[in-house]
Amino acid sequence: MVKLVFLGTGGWVSPSNRDYVSIVLQPKDTDSLYVLDFGEGAFKKMQKHRGLNPLNIKAVFISHVHGDHVLGLPGLLINLKAYGYADCLKIVVLKDYVEFLKILFRNTNVEDKVKCEIVGVEPFGKVFSDNNIEVYAYPSKHSVRSLMFKIVLKKEGKTVFYSSDTAPYAEIYEYIRGSDVLIYEATFLEGFEEYAHNKGHSTINDALNIALKLKIPYLIIFHEGFILNLPRKINVGSTCVLIPNDGDEIVI
Repeated sequence: MVKLVFLGTGGWVSPSNRDYVSIVLQPKDTDSLYVLDFGEGAFKKMQKHRGLNPLNIKAVFISHVHGDHVLGLPGLLINLKAYGYADCLKIVVLKDYVEFLKILFRNTNVEDKVKCEIVGVEPFGKVFSDNNIEVYAYPSKHSVRSLMFKIVLKKEGKTVFYSSDTAPYAEIYEYIRGSDVLIYEATFLEGFEEYAHNKGHSTINDALNIALKLKIPYLIIFHEGFILNLPRKINVGSTCVLIPNDGDEIVI
């Protein structure tokens, strides 16, 4: 069992009911929290969600440094200081972006608020491990260098795959294969594949094709652009498709 809390499910251009991307993952039998991306406003959403204690955050995994995925980090650091955070926060990011984060923290006057280790990584290897999870990084196909993350839940023996922003491409199938939960972006509607792929994004149809081909039990769609009136849950073949709103909690 894993709990996923969707603090934000939209991209930079999204409907007013979707804030910028941030997803909290909590494995079973632990209070430890792991966060996938941290867009603006994510900390406030975390404060409002009952059961999420910011002091339990162990690591944040940043896919890339577009603002909708990263600009909530200064607010996280300053608020963790106010909460009395005593751990060393791990922030995992591509090596290319370590200096960017250091400059961001320095210019927002938060670099010394809490103990923080910015861990610069490259794709195709293990980038984090503790008693609860192991995390592996893979390259996405986006407009800038970006990572996808495969999170192996040690106690559950299950795998959660996070696509971040990406166009589909041949190798992605091998990276995702065998996952139990696929959190995949769908910025555009079906019919806009060429435009989406040129921008380094995917459509709902792309997400479905990947999940169905690989027989993924759970597909969770996020990063919706101006897509309205989506169902919250549908079953397509053997795949359960979930489309959470901001603030939704999903336990699988």
